[in-house]
Amino acid sequence: MKAVVSRGIVGAGLLGLLALPVAAQDLTIVSVVKGGPQPMTQTQYLTADQARTSTGDTDVIVQYGPGRIITIDNKKKEYSEATFDEMAATLRKLDEQMAKMPAFLQKSMGGGVKPVTVQKGTATRQIAGYDCTQYTLSQGEDMVFEIWAAPTIQAPTKLVESMKAQWAAMGPMGRRFAAMYDEMAKIKGYPLSFGMGYKLAGKKIDSVIEATEVKKGPIPPSVFAIPAGYKQKPAPFAQK
Repeated sequence: MKAVVSRGIVGAGLLGLLALPVAAQDLTIVSVVKGGPQPMTQTQYLTADQARTSTGDTDVIVQYGPGRIITIDNKKKEYSEATFDEMAATLRKLDEQMAKMPAFLQKSMGGGVKPVTVQKGTATRQIAGYDCTQYTLSQGEDMVFEIWAAPTIQAPTKLVESMKAQWAAMGPMGRRFAAMYDEMAKIKGYPLSFGMGYKLAGKKIDSVIEATEVKKGPIPPSVFAIPAGYKQKPAPFAQK
């Protein structure tokens, strides 16, 4: 995984008494995402109550209070809703199914959680105008996160919980990601730079997301609305 990686995702920032937490204000973070067929733009809207991540074809709205995630498919003009609890229940069922599989199949599907190692780097770099500190999180060689966190920016603490819930979509592999996010929550500052590398079914997968702009200022409620005319479809997590 390359060292120049980033992603505005999660972090629990702790600030000095004289510092004004940026988290007291709404944030709009624009990032470049690399790792797919071609780079794309991701925009995150963060408030104390909810967040929205938009990549064009797909939007994800997270409502912290009710613990709900809304996934919007802009191509099909559809959306679905699921709660954190429903996602967790789905993951538990998948874990039970995997426990019955042969060990080699469990390994190929990314099962098994290893201890997470966290290493703080000595280098600093500026991302979107903010000084950032480097952290490397790893579960052996099969899963590595490289993070550059801005200590003067805080994210809502429930943002970590929401990210962990979304990994339920990856089945048993989600347990490994959840363990990584547990450690990310302890890092000082908001990761404006996030790189992820992991192996799944013997294939190495890398992604890079780096913030290019951080804007402070009120975000209108309309940003978190479901587009008019979109039809609701059942969420896979909610199905019995």
